Amino acid sequence: VNTDWEDIAIGDGSLYLGDIGDNAKARPYIGLVKMKEPKVTTGGTAEPRPDQVRTLDPVETITLAYPDGAHDAEALFVDQGRTGNPAIHAGIQRDVTA
Repeated sequence: VNTDWEDIAIGDGSLYLGDIGDNAKARPYIGLVKMKEPKVTTGGTAEPRPDQVRTLDPVETITLAYPDGAHDAEALFVDQGRTGNPAIHAGIQRDVTA
């Protein structure tokens, strides 16, 4: 079940879907869905054909919570260099007053 999908990231042979948005900054938890990156042929077509139904297996659901409370994150990326871990960018919080 998704609440607010925001981004997709690829790294270390895995595809991550980020259910990380929270416009109201009220979610106690956010989530990532991790699966093996689907194979694509050099001709640009997926195996099996794109019009065929495909089950992606296995799928891992990762539940996370920010240590300092809810954030409205907009971006997800994978550290390709040092750790290979997914990372979430929650943006800069600003107090805007007129």
